[in-house]
Amino acid sequence: MGTFSLRAIRRFSRRRSKAICPSTAIPSSSPKTSSTTPESGAEPSGLLAYHAGAATLLSRLVWMDRKGGVIGTVAEKDAFWAVDLSPNQQKVLVPIGDPQREIWIEDLERKTRTKVTIPGAYMNTAIWSPDGSTIYVDVLRRGVVELIARRLTGGETVLDRRKTFYTPRAVSPNGKWLAYGSNEIGHNEVFVISLANPESKWQVSTNGGNYPRWRGDGKEIFFVDLTSHINAASVTETATSMEFGTPESLFAVSLRPAARAYDVSADGQKFLVNVVADQESPTVMLLNDWKTRLPR
Repeated sequence: MGTFSLRAIRRFSRRRSKAICPSTAIPSSSPKTSSTTPESGAEPSGLLAYHAGAATLLSRLVWMDRKGGVIGTVAEKDAFWAVDLSPNQQKVLVPIGDPQREIWIEDLERKTRTKVTIPGAYMNTAIWSPDGSTIYVDVLRRGVVELIARRLTGGETVLDRRKTFYTPRAVSPNGKWLAYGSNEIGHNEVFVISLANPESKWQVSTNGGNYPRWRGDGKEIFFVDLTSHINAASVTETATSMEFGTPESLFAVSLRPAARAYDVSADGQKFLVNVVADQESPTVMLLNDWKTRLPR
């Protein structure tokens, strides 16, 4: 505890829990905490309490049926984010970690987990290529967001560079249509465009929506609405056009926030869902001689 950071503490009244003096620096060895929780406080007696570490939101990977019933568990509590099933449905890509994320491949058959290494990068989300030989990852590296094609046999190719992370999108199984969530009309809805003619566009959701997914045969599309219900809409395709049925609400689910936290089996009957489990609170540490550690 020989060095001091710019993190601040405030003395507070034991009776009223109100600040009664200006901020003072405390030792930098006290770990940073989440911005959603108070960092520290000190009583007039000199007793200092601070959070060691940050609160972490944990979630589980479970299988659900179309009514929202849990029919299986893939992985117990961890800091999981977006999930993406492989084309053969035997593996799942999932970033793990908070705040620093790493991409892992969860083997559903062998019950093993393999880390995907991309040196020097903060990894955001990842999806499979149609043949399952490559994963596409958007990463932050050297201050730039890169879209990378990472081959499972080794090696990577940078496909694009930009300033912001990529919006989750879903290409139809036949490669002709692109589904995406957008607030282009003032609030989030799900749209589909033709990749051959991007001017051709259809709105799928009617009461808010995001994070679209396709059924394996392309005849149904799924999304999450504003009330955290997973919805399904039928799809009828012609040579140049699309028609969508009225969305049907399937079930409510407590999904991991800010992530495309679910995927759908090829037959559309099962959902791999990243559901919130609980939050690990930071440890509260007590220091009774903090005044003697302040610089003179």
